[in-house]
Amino acid sequence: MSNIDSAALAERLFHAYDIRIDAGLLDYDHARRLFDAIAVYARTILKVDSVLLCRDARLSGNSLLQQGIEHFSCLGFSVHTELNPVSTCQFYFSCSRLGSILGIMIGASHNPGRYTGQKLVGPYCIPIAQDIGPAGGLTQIRQLFIQGTALDLASKRGDILCIEDRTAYVQACLSWAGVEKGSLHGLRVVLDFLSGTAAAEVLLGLQEAGVHFVARNVVPDGNFPSGPPNPILEQSIKPTVAYLKEHPSYDFCFCFDGDGDRVDTIAHGLVNVEPSLVLAFLAPGFKRFHPDSASTAFGFDPKANPLLVNSIKAYGAKPQLIPNGHSKIKELLVKRNAQGMVAAVEESAHYYITLAYEGRIVATESTLLIILLFLKTWREEKQRFLDLLDLQNSVERKREWGYTYANDSNRAKALSRVEKAFLSQGFESVNTQADGTLLGSSLLRIGAAGESPVWACISQRSSESEEGVARWSVVASDAGLLAQCVDTIDTIAAQDAIGSYQG
Repeated sequence: MSNIDSAALAERLFHAYDIRIDAGLLDYDHARRLFDAIAVYARTILKVDSVLLCRDARLSGNSLLQQGIEHFSCLGFSVHTELNPVSTCQFYFSCSRLGSILGIMIGASHNPGRYTGQKLVGPYCIPIAQDIGPAGGLTQIRQLFIQGTALDLASKRGDILCIEDRTAYVQACLSWAGVEKGSLHGLRVVLDFLSGTAAAEVLLGLQEAGVHFVARNVVPDGNFPSGPPNPILEQSIKPTVAYLKEHPSYDFCFCFDGDGDRVDTIAHGLVNVEPSLVLAFLAPGFKRFHPDSASTAFGFDPKANPLLVNSIKAYGAKPQLIPNGHSKIKELLVKRNAQGMVAAVEESAHYYITLAYEGRIVATESTLLIILLFLKTWREEKQRFLDLLDLQNSVERKREWGYTYANDSNRAKALSRVEKAFLSQGFESVNTQADGTLLGSSLLRIGAAGESPVWACISQRSSESEEGVARWSVVASDAGLLAQCVDTIDTIAAQDAIGSYQG
């Protein structure tokens, strides 16, 4: 391998928040080079001698997990591992319990089955991403990868320590949610795991709670027979939607992505429940997680329905505009926890929470905890949920969609042209958070939601997890304004695009 080859591969391998690539492009030697770079970072920057290696259901995960276990052991690391596929949420739980380790989750989230990748966290689940984490996080690891930096083989192999944290994770989620055995008896839900890795923990938790469920695509299968494990894709969940039409006696349906760290919610009658509604509904319950906080804040991304965002003020909570990106949000939650920020949501159905481990604040994700809290709160406060649903249904929305471009220049040009078009129509552009730090995207808005009879909010950004993709999302006061906004975006954005994108 030449340095030029490795540098070119690095352009496709390293992304803003994780490592992700078509598995066919990551051969054995380059995978070894990647593990070498991570090992150097772990020992010299993080000062740890233990790693946790886990994988999701992807077919490429078998060989990469085996290679990783062998490689880190030969370098003298103690290697903790769960040999069966697990969800990213359970992986984060294990990282938090183990404490001073480097965690490597092998998988590729909602991407098609041919992809592979890695999510990295440091001791106590600190996020590691581009310019996030000690010494620059992934930025430093990328440089080590390009340089081919490696540790010497150890004189003594490290131990391989198998873990099994599923039972402990399920019990912890039940405890955090305040759900006692059998207390949710009578609730009826449908679940679609899209052949990913969240089924075992979620079904065990709902079983314990007494929920009656119908579970679909429960066995992890890296072939992903339903299609890409992305619940926003209509073709992937089409069979489950058909099932719901034929069997309408359910309270909710929950659909998961491939590694189980995002969950879409569908209410009775095939009503999609927006993630910002879910967090607004759970906000009073989350406040009790941090009873000593003088004030409680919740983060919402630029795509959120502003009526739902503002609704949490009625609970004495403060909404805050946050950037997209799981590592950015987790870093923000830890930094702002002292100011009362306890949870956040992305409209992609990722939920972020802060929990205490050994006196430390850890920012993590747990779809099982979210579902248990949601069902418990719904049983106790149905009317408040229905009131929020009325707020959601009082506006018009087009969920995130986008276009693919041949290069970053064309993508940037499209984003700039769209923004200029709306600025010329009287929209304002918000590009920073409340404290002045960059948002990483643009929120274009006109009118004041809840005050003006006519208003609209447009989110636009460069995707950090897909090559060459720009994304848009629109929420508006009425269908006519929504259609105008979408038409303006499509007319401009499609000009230099080489394809459309959803997901």
